[in-house]
Amino acid sequence: MSVQMDLITANSALGEIATKLAAEGRLDIGRMRPFVEQDGQTYVSVYVGGDPKKEDSYRVIQLNQAGTLRRDEWKQLDEAVLKVAESRLGGFQDLIDA
Repeated sequence: MSVQMDLITANSALGEIATKLAAEGRLDIGRMRPFVEQDGQTYVSVYVGGDPKKEDSYRVIQLNQAGTLRRDEWKQLDEAVLKVAESRLGGFQDLIDA
């Protein structure tokens, strides 16, 4: 059995569906993590171009919807998910190497 996985990051898309969504502008990954600031309002951080490692390449936009996590909580969640994904990918690589 074969599984096709797509990956969308802030800078690229891999896989047929991910590439199509990114090319059509139908999926803005920056809007998928609404965070709550200390003022109780919900915001998203959107990439506007330039060096993705620089803060001035992003713009913070206020939303009229409810957020559930703070910015640091999103970072912790991302780190935990990446840690699990990396360990699983290592296991797949071990099977391929064998």
